[in-house]
Formats: sequence, C-alpha cells, structure tokens
Amino acid sequence: MATRDQPQITGSDIEDVKRTLNFALARIYDRLDKIEGIRGGSSIESDLDMNDNTINNLASLATTTLDVSGTGTINKVRTADFALSDTGWEDITADLSAGKAVGANAPTWATFRNGIEAYSFSAGTMNEVWITFHVKHDYAPGTNIYPHIHWAPSTTSTGVVRWGFEYSWAKGHDQEAFPASTTIYLEHTISEDKQYQHIITEVTDAQAFGSDDIETDGLLLVRIFRDAADSADTFPDVVFGLTADIHFEVSQIATPNKAAPFF
Repeated sequence: MATRDQPQITGSDIEDVKRTLNFALARIYDRLDKIEGIRGGSSIESDLDMNDNTINNLASLATTTLDVSGTGTINKVRTADFALSDTGWEDITADLSAGKAVGANAPTWATFRNGIEAYSFSAGTMNEVWITFHVKHDYAPGTNIYPHIHWAPSTTSTGVVRWGFEYSWAKGHDQEAFPASTTIYLEHTISEDKQYQHIITEVTDAQAFGSDDIETDGLLLVRIFRDAADSADTFPDVVFGLTADIHFEVSQIATPNKAAPFF
C-alpha cells in the first residue's frame, strides 16, 4: 500500500487551531490509507468529494499559510466547515442533591412533582448547600465565569427570591491558598404564576469573576443558600433548588500540559 504524503499547516499564529487541524488531517489521511488498502489501492477521494468537500478543504488549508484576518481560509474552517468560533460556551454543573446539606439550615428533601423529589428551600429560614466546581482544561484563560442556579417555584405566588453564592477560589498544583470568602446575591422577581417553571438565575456581568487568576484545575468552593430571612426575599413559599452551574468560555480542546504551567 502506498504511503500518502501528509501536508502540514504552516504559519506561526493561533497554535491551538493548527494543532487541532493537523490532528484532524492525520486522522483523515490515515483513514483514507486504510480504505484504499481494503479496496486494493484504488483512489477514493473523488467518491468522498461527491458528497463532502471536507477532504479537499483540509488539504487546501494544509498547504496554505494561515490567514487570521477573519476572512481567509482559517476563518472558513472555523465557522463553516467545523462550526467553531474563537470561543464558545460550556457548563460546569453541580447537582444540588449531591451537595453537602447538614445541620439546622439544611434544605428539606421533599416531593417536587409526583414521584420526583428535590431540595426544598424555606420561605422563612435561610437554607444552605455546599458544592465544589473544578475548572476544566478547555477553559479560555482570562475570561469570566458566571455562576447560576436552576430552580423552580412550588406555588403560583409572586415575589422576589434571593439566592446567595458564597465562594472561595484557588489555583491548583500548590500555587496558592484559598482566600477569605466572597458573597454575591442574585434576586429573581416572579410577577406571575410560575409554578414548577424551570428558572435559571445568573450573576450579572458586573458580578461575574475571572481575570488571570482563574485557571484550569482550580477549585471554586461554594455555599449556595436562599436568603429567605432577608427583607428583600418576598416570595412567600418554598422553592426547589435543582442544580448550580458555571457558564464559562472555551477556546481549545485541551491544554498542552496536564499541570501548571498549562501552556
């Protein structure tokens, strides 16, 4: 079986995209070689190209200097052929039912709908759960993260539900200690019947946090609570907390290194 010459992407910019595309090229050319071997060495590129121009697009890209102006070949591969952009959004999710809930301020495990149960957060007493988020290797360095909570009212009442996020963040790999905690509050107004409605309440842009301190393999320790004892919480009934999440931007498949420094 003939060995196919594998072109490589040239250029010095956006190294992560180059690595990704070179990996994809290697897989494609390996698959073509295997198919040709099975079919006795006959060429199959033209058959594939009748239904999909991806092979030709990649081959063309591989011998073209990268163009990062936003209109050249690399931008077309990102947005058209691969449906990628410079960054995209992902979730880190923590099921509240798997969190730690103990003591007098623990929410009640109660019936939500029929045979479905979840944590019920009181309308008169502060209830709290502890969870941990681990930042993944596809996090886009230097971008903000956005904590939010998925929840549902239990009745048709109206009013304001006040959630609190108390957190402490630290990088991993023996780089820093966990600092004193910070608390932010999220207030959601219910002005009409929202019984059992799936609601997501997220921090504002001003409340989001990030900068160079957020890093892959870091941990965010969080206490999530309904601040029902505060006068700003006016919803008169229990609500059900379901999951807590972090929206974060991704910019690569993974990091070159598994420990800090990651790049």
